[in-house]
Amino acid sequence: MSTESIAIGIFITIVCILPFIFMYLGNTKKEKKNKQVLQLMSQKHDCQIDEYEIYDSIIIGLDKQKKALIFIKKTEDKDFEQYINLNEVATCYPNKVLRSVVVDGKRKNDVIDRVELCLEGNSKNSSSQTLELYNEKDDVQLRSEILLCNKWSNIINTHLKAS
Repeated sequence: MSTESIAIGIFITIVCILPFIFMYLGNTKKEKKNKQVLQLMSQKHDCQIDEYEIYDSIIIGLDKQKKALIFIKKTEDKDFEQYINLNEVATCYPNKVLRSVVVDGKRKNDVIDRVELCLEGNSKNSSSQTLELYNEKDDVQLRSEILLCNKWSNIINTHLKAS
């Protein structure tokens, strides 16, 4: 093999690998920024986050000691932040809001319009709260929001039963 062939092979390999390196660095930077947003929100409410998850534009954190949930959803227009006292919550459940779409004038297909994490209050004074994880109008495509919703519903219900 000639030196020119080796140089061309190395150059092509570097050109193919560079986009993946840049994506990794971009995702790492974005995740670090999202962790800082979660830390600022937790400090604002005097919380210590024990368990959290960052998924794209959604950040969920749980303080087991203080029994609090922090939810942040970033959109292009604004950031939606919510602090929930779990002492006022009886149960949590995932909710998929479906919409029927008529295709070819005869067939109906159900399309997921929204995915929500619903928190039911434990008394008449505490109201129910809905955390929207996916909205067809705002989000381009439904990915793993349903799995995220089910996972956090189980985590919150487990924590509610334990307390």
